[in-house]
Amino acid sequence: MLDESLIVEKTSYTLPPEWIMCKYCKVPFLTQTFEDSCNRCKHIVKYKIEFANRVMFYFILLILANSILFVLISMFFIIYKINIKILFFILVSVSMISVGVMWKMLKKILD
Repeated sequence: MLDESLIVEKTSYTLPPEWIMCKYCKVPFLTQTFEDSCNRCKHIVKYKIEFANRVMFYFILLILANSILFVLISMFFIIYKINIKILFFILVSVSMISVGVMWKMLKKILD
């Protein structure tokens, strides 16, 4: 078995051209591959993927900064034994500011 050749011959085969309905715009297009979207919609799909990646990246960065800020604020105010209601108010206000920053980033990406 080990003496046998491991080379496998592959033949090149192309599909005959056929008409397929686009998955997104429902317009028929001619293809020879297993594509499910036309050339026009490929750009839209690529843009959607890039947009989702950018939004997720900014979201992760903001959540990371927000959590670090929460821990630092909590540690700072627990040292001084501040009232817990004031601590919650400060954390909620910081959270609202970070949500505002995220909203501005999203609007910037959309434009």
